[in-house]
Amino acid sequence: MAPDRVDDLPLVPIHDLGGALRDLCRDLRRAAEKAERDPSEIAVALRVLTGPGTRPRRSIEGEPEMFTGGDADWVADIQELGRLGVSAVDVRLFGYGSDQSLDATIDNMRRFRDGVLTKI
Repeated sequence: MAPDRVDDLPLVPIHDLGGALRDLCRDLRRAAEKAERDPSEIAVALRVLTGPGTRPRRSIEGEPEMFTGGDADWVADIQELGRLGVSAVDVRLFGYGSDQSLDATIDNMRRFRDGVLTKI
């Protein structure tokens, strides 16, 4: 039985744009085609548990770790995800560290809008 909500699906940690994510997107497209479904009608979402600028850009086995670094890194990551067929990215923009106030969350949302969303 299919889950009713996205929150009912298991979480699969994916840290880079390399093999695992590309393979998952390719396999999903193939499975859709095999089932005679249009792959573009299947939404693929990725949940990100942090916001831009909270961790410096890092690499894992030579591949950039997704969603590390600054705004330009995030823009590049989101654009590449779009090319792979990901249709939505859910970013946690709550206040970080000791400042988890409403004002900090709103500031993070504005920074994300201005630094990332306006460049996609």
